[in-house]
Formats: sequence, C-alpha cells, structure tokens
Amino acid sequence: MLPEGRRLAGAIGYLMLPPVPSDRVAAPYVRSARSIVSALDKQGTCGWVIDMRSNSGGDMWGPLAAVGPILGDGTVGAAVYADGEKSPWAIENGTPASTWTSGARQHLSHGRRRRWPC
Repeated sequence: MLPEGRRLAGAIGYLMLPPVPSDRVAAPYVRSARSIVSALDKQGTCGWVIDMRSNSGGDMWGPLAAVGPILGDGTVGAAVYADGEKSPWAIENGTPASTWTSGARQHLSHGRRRRWPC
C-alpha cells in the first residue's frame, strides 16, 4: 500500500502514511509520498495532517524520508539507550540522516527542503 494524500479545507495538506511492507517498496513509497507533497505544495498548502493511524510500526525510515521536506532541517527524534546515550535522527536538506552506525552522519534517502508559504 502506497501513501495517499489530498487537500483539506483551509489549505491543509493531508498525507496518509501506511506501513512500509518491505525494502522492495521503500523507494516507490517515498517517491509517491514526495510526489503528493509536491503536488499539494504547488496548490499553496499552509499546513499538514500526517495520518499514521494505519501504520502499526516497523521501518521508520521510509515514512521519515517521506515527510523530510515537510519537517525541514534539524533534529526530529532520537534513539535513547539504557545507559542514557542518545543517537539523534535529523533531517538535512529534506533527507533523513542518523549517527547510529559510526558516529558520522549517514544519509538515508535523497530529497530537498521545501518552504511552506504560510
């Protein structure tokens, strides 16, 4: 199942993000979501509803990559380990990045930042 979206009243964009069922569909999933975001952005979207009610968990990187351009640059979350160490997730130029593997940022997808007009 791929993401779906539409424009709601008041220039609000709606993006439904189902779970990513496998690595095989991760790239089409992100492309589909970003295409929806781009199309709604061209209509003058002023805010977003990101609906993840049907997403019961699993891979977070596909949905995070999908909304990277909406979230903008900066830290958006972190893994917190039992010893209190944090490994942040960030968006850089619309692309998710993490320091999980080596301490150096690893880019996890491709994208670019979009600015919302409101």
